Amino acid sequence: MQVQTKSFQIDLPDAWIDRTVYVWSAPPAGGAIPPNFVVSQDRMAQGEEFVGYVNRQVESLRQTLEGWTLLEQRPLRAFGTETYEILFTWKTPQALMKQRQIFVLHQGDGIMSLGCTATAGAFQTADAQYFQAILANFRLAG
Repeated sequence: MQVQTKSFQIDLPDAWIDRTVYVWSAPPAGGAIPPNFVVSQDRMAQGEEFVGYVNRQVESLRQTLEGWTLLEQRPLRAFGTETYEILFTWKTPQALMKQRQIFVLHQGDGIMSLGCTATAGAFQTADAQYFQAILANFRLAG
């Protein structure tokens, strides 16, 4: 499989799984942690159901992130397919962070994960200023 981006090209074994991660950040503003938007790709385990995948991710976040608190977890219908949204906070040395993560079922067992992250204090503003518009124009390819 050949992969080409704006910055590089590489040949990889055909059986390898694409787990690409894209990260975009708002411009830094006076030392504050800027809001960011992340799109990543993954695959469900063989025989795994979508809700099982989401629950596995939730458990991984709970175990990995200090002070992790789940605020909301719900199924959605968005982007023309099954989706699941979680909203959570966690502690970092710099600030309390907040993230909306949307898991999107794509092409059978594929998962697109969309993460909208900002400090908890700036999240509502970042959501109104950036995240809602970004999510509104997100489209799945293929």
